Amino acid sequence: MRISTFAQNTLVKQNILRLQNEMLRAQNQLATGKTADTLGDLGASASLSLSLRNDLNRITQSGKTIAIAETRMEVMQSSFERIHQNAEGLSLDAITGAFENDVRLPTLQVTAEAMLQETIGLMNRSLAGRFLFGGSKTDAPPVEDADTILNGDSTTGRFGLKQQIADRARADQVDDVASPGGLDVSTDTGLGTLTIADTRKDGFGFTIESVEASSGITITTTESATDKSVTLSGLSALAADATLTVVVRLPDGETAEIEVTADGDFGTGLANLANNLSDELEELAGTKLAAASAVRAASDFFDTVPPKIVTFNGSNVPSLVEDSETSPKAVWWYVGSTGDDPRGEVAAELDEGTTIRYGVRADEGAISDTLKLLAVLSAVTFADEDVDMFRELADKTGRGLQSAMDRTETLINEIGAIQEVTISVEARNQTVKTLVQTQLGSVEDADAYEISTRLLSYETQLQATYQITGRLQSLSLVNVLSF
Repeated sequence: MRISTFAQNTLVKQNILRLQNEMLRAQNQLATGKTADTLGDLGASASLSLSLRNDLNRITQSGKTIAIAETRMEVMQSSFERIHQNAEGLSLDAITGAFENDVRLPTLQVTAEAMLQETIGLMNRSLAGRFLFGGSKTDAPPVEDADTILNGDSTTGRFGLKQQIADRARADQVDDVASPGGLDVSTDTGLGTLTIADTRKDGFGFTIESVEASSGITITTTESATDKSVTLSGLSALAADATLTVVVRLPDGETAEIEVTADGDFGTGLANLANNLSDELEELAGTKLAAASAVRAASDFFDTVPPKIVTFNGSNVPSLVEDSETSPKAVWWYVGSTGDDPRGEVAAELDEGTTIRYGVRADEGAISDTLKLLAVLSAVTFADEDVDMFRELADKTGRGLQSAMDRTETLINEIGAIQEVTISVEARNQTVKTLVQTQLGSVEDADAYEISTRLLSYETQLQATYQITGRLQSLSLVNVLSF
């Protein structure tokens, strides 16, 4: 069957158009480096390409989440490390100052207050408008400023730590000469007895732990729900060298020991023993009890939210109560979120199956203990007449800061372990990302060498087609008849 000239021309033109389109597509692939302009052009590989791109998007989003979490934790760690550094330096100065008569004691308060302000500033750090140490409450600073914590809020009338310490000292009868620490010492010369009585037994002041005496002295303890007394009998013929040892518990949980000796002859020994004991209790109340009272007041102020405060009834009897949530009397130093699981308050899903919980709150023991001890040193003013009391306070806070340092190290290690998880996931993501990109490249990326070869083939075919077309167009009846 003979093909007409018109049909031949049409076929040739279609072939030229096809070659031109193929050549244009190859040139576009060479320019973009991709085998297709749209997902639909990939044909059967489209679903694989879409799946791989979803994997890449997930990895990219995971990377962003990791970057945010890592930045936050780096800021947290730098804050913890600075707090630890400050606590280490101040604890050394406090303990050394407690046992040395040098310039450290007078400067402790100034140093502590500066560190208190810095620590509060660290706990009120924010990142991208988000406060880091308030748990799930991220829109406001979680810790009150140092002046408000120490001196109270004049606007609301709520008192601060200084008033808390004063109230506790009053309740502990720190300055009560008649009954130092709430203990009464009395004698009965007719019966030859000496009695030490805690008539309140309310947890304030001194708590009698134990009483020991020289041989021949009988000790009788009487205790009820409201009072406790220890009576020593057989003191009518008290030897001049008779001794009495009394151990009392202080409000902060530590103990102190008093040992007194009877002076004088048999007739005056009992009175001297009682006087010596009263003098020792008074001195102990002004030193160890005063320091322990201040530390206990700070603990009640910082350890719980709401804080525990001391109140007095009409008979001047103290009670330790939780501050009212509806009508608070004291400043609440921490205003962030509360709960049993600080870490769980801030979470980040790094990838499928891996979620980290890295919330941190300023009211955690590692931080609140440091703040408490810095605050109590800042609140109690050093005075020459109270140097022994301040030594006791310096020793207590110095040892307390060492314990707080250990808790801070634990917190640093805990957050560090979470950071290791993010590093591990980040490394795993990078490995997977490389594999996915390689596989995606095999689907979408064009082979420049293969395309160049096709382009050369298209050019050759087009050139040959143009030559054939030219010859066909030059044919005529004259050319044919000339043969």
